Amino acid sequence: MKFKDAQTKMIEYLNSSDFSNREDAQDTVSSIAILEKIISNGFITDNSQEGMCKSGYNTEIKRYYRIEERAYLSGFMKRETARKFVERLNTETNKIAFITQIDSTEEFDKLFYTTPRAVSGIPVTVENSATTESGIKKLYPFSIIKLVLPISAFNFAKKNAYLNKTEVVEHVVCIDPVYCRKATSVKGIYKDVLKILASISV
Repeated sequence: MKFKDAQTKMIEYLNSSDFSNREDAQDTVSSIAILEKIISNGFITDNSQEGMCKSGYNTEIKRYYRIEERAYLSGFMKRETARKFVERLNTETNKIAFITQIDSTEEFDKLFYTTPRAVSGIPVTVENSATTESGIKKLYPFSIIKLVLPISAFNFAKKNAYLNKTEVVEHVVCIDPVYCRKATSVKGIYKDVLKILASISV
């Protein structure tokens, strides 16, 4: 699909039973309204995280746990929009944005899938567990946003975002550097992203 058609299709998907029945959709349901506005303003999102933090006791493994998230969202923008957006979000807010680099070499493609920890990235979820609550001294990376993607992953993500392979777009990532700040809060990443997008005219 062309970019405009893909925007409409992604909004339809967020409101569909296919999305609501996904195992990981529950945390996103409350954000659908603002995600629709973000998509309508030129950012077709393909992934997001709410910036939630959890701790407690797992009775199955008999361990205390703690999980901390950085809120983020990623997806596709038209090239001209992406360049303006990244510069402005990085200078006008306390959030971080970058355009994902795409590597088309076979060597990187193999490295990305066989040794993912060797590929540079930014941790967005950290966690740890211990037999006592006070035993959790340090949190370790659980999930990481990659700074570089192989062309195969880029094209697969475009397809999942309903975009034609020939559409000239950039993959953009926005991250809140502060752990546990919810994406939907007053100072959260969603409002900053929407504010910048709404002010850009291309």
